[in-house]
Amino acid sequence: MPLASVNFTGMGNATTPTIIGGDPPDTSGAVGPNDYVQMVNTGYEVFSKAGAVLQAAKLTDTLWSGYVGFNPGNSCSTRNDGEAKVRYDRMADRWVMVQASVPSFPSGPSYECVAVSKTPDPTGGFWLYDFKFTAVALDAKLGVWPDAYYVTFDLYGTSSFLGVEACAWNRAAMLAGQTETSAFEQCFTGSTSYFGLLPADLDGSLPPPAGSPEYLVSEAATANTLDTWKLHIDWSTPANSTFTGPATLTTQPFTDACTTCIPQPGTTQQLASMAGLLMYRLAYRNFGDHEALVVTHTVTGTLGTAIRWYELRVSNQTLSIFQQGTYAPDGNYRWLGAIAQDQAGDMALGFNESNSATLHPSIAWAGRLPTDSAGAMGQTETEAIIDVGSGNETGSSRWGYSSSMTVDPSDDCTFWFSTELYDTTGQSTWDTRIASVKFANCGTNDFSINASPSSVSTAQGTSTSTTITTTLTRGVAQNVVFNATGLPVGATFSFTPTSATAGNSSMLQLSAGPSTPIGVYTITVSGTATSAYHATTVTFTVTGLPRAGVSQSTTPAAPPARQAVHQSSVGSTPLRLPAAQLRSVTVSAQAAPAVGGGGPTTAVAGSAWVARILMLILRQLLEALTGPSG
Repeated sequence: MPLASVNFTGMGNATTPTIIGGDPPDTSGAVGPNDYVQMVNTGYEVFSKAGAVLQAAKLTDTLWSGYVGFNPGNSCSTRNDGEAKVRYDRMADRWVMVQASVPSFPSGPSYECVAVSKTPDPTGGFWLYDFKFTAVALDAKLGVWPDAYYVTFDLYGTSSFLGVEACAWNRAAMLAGQTETSAFEQCFTGSTSYFGLLPADLDGSLPPPAGSPEYLVSEAATANTLDTWKLHIDWSTPANSTFTGPATLTTQPFTDACTTCIPQPGTTQQLASMAGLLMYRLAYRNFGDHEALVVTHTVTGTLGTAIRWYELRVSNQTLSIFQQGTYAPDGNYRWLGAIAQDQAGDMALGFNESNSATLHPSIAWAGRLPTDSAGAMGQTETEAIIDVGSGNETGSSRWGYSSSMTVDPSDDCTFWFSTELYDTTGQSTWDTRIASVKFANCGTNDFSINASPSSVSTAQGTSTSTTITTTLTRGVAQNVVFNATGLPVGATFSFTPTSATAGNSSMLQLSAGPSTPIGVYTITVSGTATSAYHATTVTFTVTGLPRAGVSQSTTPAAPPARQAVHQSSVGSTPLRLPAAQLRSVTVSAQAAPAVGGGGPTTAVAGSAWVARILMLILRQLLEALTGPSG
């Protein structure tokens, strides 16, 4: 595992003692093109990527100073109950921050206070919102998706757990700063059998395929399983929104870590392992040729506690386990993991680590390259400890509750990790650390990809083509393997050649089948090399088959003259065709239409009027043989 390229102290006892209220810190962080924003239980701070403070630490509720809001009694501007989360919305180049307000704790109602930046600058202005829950909604987990901001909660009554809640907030309206209405939120309540439901959160430049639902995952109520859900939101017709699941995935056997068992040297105080919960985030990435989600939780290892990690993949909007592994290279205790993937498919796994003899709770990471064996976190933490702790938590078992692994949008390669440690022994004397790392193979050799033309059209049963061009943008040209996804039913593709060295091109042929539905489709064309992955899109329009005798212009030509064809009537002159033409007429077996009726029941050659002519010809022939029908 590479050493950290940036490594500095974040918020905490050493740097922001007046802002660190709450224990543990529930560390959350997000990276943008120019900034790193860190949030802890009751505060936030903005850093440059070199660690310089761009905005001094503030209490989170100051974001809502003077805010009245949509729901009376929201208390967003006067009450700070922590549970803060921050995400960078790469699709919009905006920031999203949330905190809880529970004015009648431990009873409801409660409010989730939401701030969406007006510009790409996290030190600038924010659009402000609040959402009301009749119960106490805690442990918010935030996910960015194209059609909504998705958030999950654990719901509590005064003395009971009420279940999980999965909500969608109207992302487009909030980004535009529209005035909040009741239509801004849709929520579904799940069973009390689940806890800590995670929403998928988008990484990378390529969004999920059009129409993709939001995916949600939780550790299941039964042993050795994960449960998954799909949340589809229809903002136009909310009654059409659906929350489906759970679907169960069987994992390799594991035993949840003991609840409070993480040792520290020199004290009998042990720490909470966060057993039984998947750790935030459920990081999603669309690689073009596949969709992947990665997530972790803490399990019992051979000697201590270990990090179990999963890579899930999507097929036909259904999740399955592609690979999984348990990271426990020695007898140390590891917990509070966070994981993500870069554009090359590398994984970075961050966590806390401790033992009872020599290692105070510290911060480390391990990694995985696509060339590592399946299920193996092959890039171990040897020589790559982020920070060795020098103190213990002595007054409480509370530790962390969340950490944060995100990917830099500037290069889509650099991982940023933030979590808790103690430099000073005590209760609530925690600090945090922020560090970044990049694998050598990611982006060192890079390329771009585009299609010309980027929009093509073809009729059912025919083909069209476009040129896919790659350009070397950095380093040494590598072999790029092409793929296309998002084709409609019955359509196929082929590349000639199927791969090319960066800087060269391939011809993409798109073929529509005879029954491919007419429509406009977005095809994702991807190129995958050892060091990088990129994708572009092609608009693929499928039209109907040309009608016989009708031009392909936008205004159809008039049908051929029909002077020789007319409705039968008494005394009409039969139409007589030469024998050769008689032999060329083929009539399919079907019920003849009623005389003077509305036309044939089956179109011939793609045109109703052609079929009608043929039926009239048949009638004229019958009259020629038997006389007028009267």
